[in-house]
Amino acid sequence: MKEIKFNPQQAEVISHREGPMIVLSVAGSGKTMVLTERVIHLIEQGLDPARLLAITFAKKAVLEIQTRLKKRLNGNGDRALLCTFHSLGYRILRAENSAFVGFRLVQNGDQLKLFREAIQKVGMEDDPASVMKRISLAKNDLVSPADLEGSDKKEDKQLAKIFSCYELLKRRKRLFDFDDLLYRPYQLLKSNGDIGWRSKWSRTMMPGRNWRSCKGTTKSPKLSSSQRRSWNWRRPVIAWTRLPFWPGSIGLCLSSRGL
Repeated sequence: MKEIKFNPQQAEVISHREGPMIVLSVAGSGKTMVLTERVIHLIEQGLDPARLLAITFAKKAVLEIQTRLKKRLNGNGDRALLCTFHSLGYRILRAENSAFVGFRLVQNGDQLKLFREAIQKVGMEDDPASVMKRISLAKNDLVSPADLEGSDKKEDKQLAKIFSCYELLKRRKRLFDFDDLLYRPYQLLKSNGDIGWRSKWSRTMMPGRNWRSCKGTTKSPKLSSSQRRSWNWRRPVIAWTRLPFWPGSIGLCLSSRGL
């Protein structure tokens, strides 16, 4: 197998041991490859694979990492959890929320009908497709109906009414939407605390789709300059991050966009 050559910044990411790190680089610069190499390095250094979590937004990246690990580690990395954010959210909901069992994913056409019904019930005439997009963005930003209701903007308060009605209609039909796989685990963990999930892994890594996705919306623990480290393939910068639906958590994030 041809040996892969890494530049100094990539090599430091691979060998980095303690504290969070964010890596900023352009698309196609090898973030997934570096993350994979870091997973291999940690396992070869003696880290229990079961204590390692690598998450991404894309199934394709998960499959790519899994394939590389099998080739390099001969099955020794099988106990590491490699998944998407949404599948991790699904795991948490299935394990911690018994009411979630039996729910099914709503399809786009049915979801649009639910929004149309919610808009009618609250006595508004907004475009269902536009409202669906706005509420999807709100949920991905971990914004609740109560958050919107507390806004000074009239349009936010109106959106909060539709949001609440939509969620009620969805629960009655035992449905969940794709955004719930990020939004609902966050609400669950925010209300009930860590519930032991964070302690399952000593290393958490993710190749981020963009900085906004990595950053999240709630305050994370402050880190000293010695604990914070971030690399661009061309220049070093300082930053920190957390998981989108995990209040206060921090880890390694590899992002394709700057701050």
